[in-house]
Amino acid sequence: MRTTVTIDDTVEKRLRRYAGRNSLRFKQALNEILRKGLNQVEGQPKTKNYRTKAKKVGLKAGLSYDNVAELLEQVEGPQYK
Repeated sequence: MRTTVTIDDTVEKRLRRYAGRNSLRFKQALNEILRKGLNQVEGQPKTKNYRTKAKKVGLKAGLSYDNVAELLEQVEGPQYK
């Protein structure tokens, strides 16, 4: 969206410095700063942590980690490459 806003001179200088330090174009820097500010004012969206339970899967009987090429061939077939 394109719009016109009036930015204080001091804010513009700070924003241009931020853009320069972070190798951003002015528009990118402005959007990033606005997004961060809105997240701070509105609060971060509520998210739940996703957790999985680890399971031991082990190695099938008759297979060995000693020869990886042989292991891959046994598991995936002779065309594993």
